[in-house]
Amino acid sequence: MRIIFAGTPKFAAIILEGLIKEGLKPDCVLTQPDRGQGRGRKVKVSPVKQVAIDSEIDVLQPFGLKDDAIKLKIKAMAPDVLVVAAYGLILPKEILCAPRFGCINVHASVLPRWRGAAPVERAILAGDQTTGISIMQMEEGLDTGPVFASSSTGIVRGESVSGLEARLAFMGSDLLNKVLRHLPGSKSKQEEELATYASKLTSEDRKVDWSQSTDKIFRQIWALSERIPVTMEINNRRIQILEAVQVDEYKAQELDSQMVGGILRIDKSGIFIRCKDGVLNLTKLRMIGGKGAILSPSSALNGFPHIFNKGAIIKNINQPE
Repeated sequence: MRIIFAGTPKFAAIILEGLIKEGLKPDCVLTQPDRGQGRGRKVKVSPVKQVAIDSEIDVLQPFGLKDDAIKLKIKAMAPDVLVVAAYGLILPKEILCAPRFGCINVHASVLPRWRGAAPVERAILAGDQTTGISIMQMEEGLDTGPVFASSSTGIVRGESVSGLEARLAFMGSDLLNKVLRHLPGSKSKQEEELATYASKLTSEDRKVDWSQSTDKIFRQIWALSERIPVTMEINNRRIQILEAVQVDEYKAQELDSQMVGGILRIDKSGIFIRCKDGVLNLTKLRMIGGKGAILSPSSALNGFPHIFNKGAIIKNINQPE
């Protein structure tokens, strides 16, 4: 079987490795162009490209797929199937129709729930108890195609997004291998009335409203910490929240002594913030600016006592004076 694989991040790399292990090594890999990362903007290859290099698979890295040259190149390969997993570029109709069995997507949700760019984060933000993986026949609509197979798994509270995505990738790899070996196979239409949309994460998602419930803010911090961390402002310094835990030890009268969004206390065990219905303990932060140091509560208390002090009010990053 002639396979082209399109993907970019670690999630996709795990799936590509699974194909290779099962004797379904692609003839070619499509991945996003190399880009600078980190403070030094050092150019790094994508996880998918690294797997392809290690496995001696040809790599194509177009900036887009609308150019006739790349369309002709893909058609000339005469693929049986093109597998897509978190590639990051839209496939035009000419490419969707090029392979004998069309294009197949490995999507990190149980469709039709959470179609779109950020299904894992949106599931956590919504408070879903489960998520899963779907193997879908691609069409021009966004994740609207019929589904070959799907599988569910529980969302473990506090599990890292990358850890959950890795679990889903291994599940997806197993399902994909079964689907590919039985092509053209059977598939089922999605129930449109049950569809939800997992929109791309934006800067709006990182804004925190301390008048929300502790559970909602906790899920926001958890879901976004590895992509676009929730950002707050204390004493004119912007700070990202990387980890937090909910606290049950405070009584109502203790909460009444502090405004919502204020620091109840700070010590080596954490930075305790008053929310609408309880308390969040911020346990890992990153300063924006300077060296971008990652701070434990102890290092925040010792290194920045003028910023982190009891009674200080935490502002949303766009909150007016």
